[in-house]
Amino acid sequence: MRRGVIFTFVGVCLFGLLHQFSFRPLFALASLPSSPLPANAIRIRIIANSNTPHDQRVKLAIRDRVLTFLSQHLPKHLTYSQTALEIQRDISKINSLIHDDLNHMGITYNSTTTFGMTWFPRKFYGNHVFPAGNYEALRIVLGKGQGHNWWCVIFPQLCYVAMNARAIPRTGAFPQTPPLAVTSITEPNGKRIPVQLRLAIVDYGQQWLSIAELQTHLLWVHLQRTL
Repeated sequence: MRRGVIFTFVGVCLFGLLHQFSFRPLFALASLPSSPLPANAIRIRIIANSNTPHDQRVKLAIRDRVLTFLSQHLPKHLTYSQTALEIQRDISKINSLIHDDLNHMGITYNSTTTFGMTWFPRKFYGNHVFPAGNYEALRIVLGKGQGHNWWCVIFPQLCYVAMNARAIPRTGAFPQTPPLAVTSITEPNGKRIPVQLRLAIVDYGQQWLSIAELQTHLLWVHLQRTL
């Protein structure tokens, strides 16, 4: 009887996870900005400990935790200066949240959280191109910080997965799937470069499954500790 209750509970939780990823890919995609992004846009950058599948899943779990925290503490009406001030005030809280999550997952390495000017290579953000340079950013380094990074813009609040190969592989789980269309965009220097229009479910499907796998594992660990 008890075993049946446990499996029923796990099944309900798994259904909830699938529902979550089917209808709300957590912070993965958002509407493309209709106007140019301001020069003082604030970014978030999370660098994984390594490129092993496990460390990459940990990075995504930390991403979700931090973005949830920021969405609750950064009202949309805040100005750039107010947003920067709130982030600076919350640095210790964010770092504590990350450490707690790492400990909960059984991760032995630490993390470092800073806010300030950070170097970024050239980035694509929707139909905009950011040249390489130093930008204001919340920077989170997990462990040795030798893995691929994930980044997005948190001011204005247009956070979604950046379409660049260093953060998420362009072709994701199905590299042989052709793009929906091929077009081009204009860089700030006037140069036209080709881009591909692709389905998020194709390119990021494996990423979402990895997140669901990690959360299911954490749920199972929690059940084993409490029963």
